[in-house]
Amino acid sequence: MKNILIIILTFVCNLSYSQNFTEIETHLLNVINEERSSRGLSAFATDTLINNGAKIQAVYLSNVDTRKKIAHENENPLYEFPDDRIKISSNLKYIISSENITAFNYDSSQTSLEIAQRIHNNFMSSTLHRMNVLTEVHDVFNKGKTFTSYYGHYITYNEKLNLIIAVQLFPTENFNK
Repeated sequence: MKNILIIILTFVCNLSYSQNFTEIETHLLNVINEERSSRGLSAFATDTLINNGAKIQAVYLSNVDTRKKIAHENENPLYEFPDDRIKISSNLKYIISSENITAFNYDSSQTSLEIAQRIHNNFMSSTLHRMNVLTEVHDVFNKGKTFTSYYGHYITYNEKLNLIIAVQLFPTENFNK
């Protein structure tokens, strides 16, 4: 009986959210790079270490129980601010970062691409978030030479609040190489 109950609960929980996060993240990177390309900027390349920093905040936000807590601060003192998260996740490879966060109600009729487009539109509607997405990174050792911009993101679902939550993390020019 216990096994049947677990199977039923698993099935019901999976019905509440049906999108594939990896697919949304792939679409989001493509949408962002299309935007950057249309403006003559270099493409972003994801970095696993930066993704891990974004994941720290996204997982934290997936467990909050009020919309008032959807913010850049984290209650864990180790991960309180974006700079803390990027330092820890990258083992000090990146020291300073900027972070974009958006959250909106999950709509099961939307495709993964539509969700990615909504995330991107939310970020582009905010002056500071748009600046993070559209900043070109230059080699700090050879001024003026553009190089690949590294970037990370993580998308999750907060079941309690029925929210899609997306976190983007951008190391700034002042990083160690």
